[in-house]
Amino acid sequence: MLAVDHHGSVLLANQALQDSLELREPVGRHYLEVVRQREVGELLEGVLRAGARRADEVEMLRGGRAYAVTGVPFPGPEGQPSGAVLTFHDVTERHRVERVRRDFVANASHELRTPLTSIRGFVEALEDGAMSEPGTAHRFLGKIRTHADRMASLVSDLLELSRLESGERAPSWQTVAPGEVAEEVAASFAGAAERKGLSLRRSDRGAPTVVSDADRLRQILENLVENAVKYTPAGGRIDITSGPASAGGAELVVADDGPGISAEHLPRIFERFYRVDKARSREMGGTGLGLSIVKHLAEGMGAVVTVESHPGRGTTFTVRLPPGQERRPG
Repeated sequence: MLAVDHHGSVLLANQALQDSLELREPVGRHYLEVVRQREVGELLEGVLRAGARRADEVEMLRGGRAYAVTGVPFPGPEGQPSGAVLTFHDVTERHRVERVRRDFVANASHELRTPLTSIRGFVEALEDGAMSEPGTAHRFLGKIRTHADRMASLVSDLLELSRLESGERAPSWQTVAPGEVAEEVAASFAGAAERKGLSLRRSDRGAPTVVSDADRLRQILENLVENAVKYTPAGGRIDITSGPASAGGAELVVADDGPGISAEHLPRIFERFYRVDKARSREMGGTGLGLSIVKHLAEGMGAVVTVESHPGRGTTFTVRLPPGQERRPG
């Protein structure tokens, strides 16, 4: 809260405001020296001039946080004009959520528009005479199917992400042997790895059983191994390891010796629609949602997913199940 007299001199700035805006000895100084933000000054001047309530939302230059600012007049000493009181309500998180929502809608629209544009182009080509050329028609229909499959995958991932974020899909708690889940996932990708000329290796270091959600854990590993198979060049290696975590609990590690990810991308790879190599990811059919789904699946069952990577030296994803859920045999 900030209170000023009719001259604009600060009468009061509570401790919460001083801490939030990093104000130093504000009382007795003109508000322009204290809160150097044009929007706040305009709002305060409007209250002082009109003697009426004013409100606005302001993103502060200092600290980068957003506030809903409300100003109201208060009576001055007898015979003196009114002063003004401003309250600052932190709405940074709401702004962040709104920005994420806008970005999500824009990204989803873009991701759907691209294959739809391609499908429309191939259909128009077929209508313009390509149907009479069996070879060309067959090729165009194959392209249409590819783009339709891509849209189906995108919609499926969007629905899954929506269910996870809304809490609609709650974990199904049960005693799980992480090593057995990793064994199943490794077996299911053995054929794909072999066809691409990759070495898929599986090892277990005595992972303890935990109370977790086997289906979520399986889906997390499938996403991570699928990405490793997809982006590791022929002749590469993928290791799937299970074992006890150093801090207790269990951990599952998916490591490859592929191209790796540069440091500037690592903080954002779990964001929705974020791609390190956009062209290559789309070419391989990626929706840009897989790692975001991994993150939400893990968080929903108390697990943590981390990543380490270096360009040219591969990428390692680690899934840690917390010690509080550990159930060692015997």
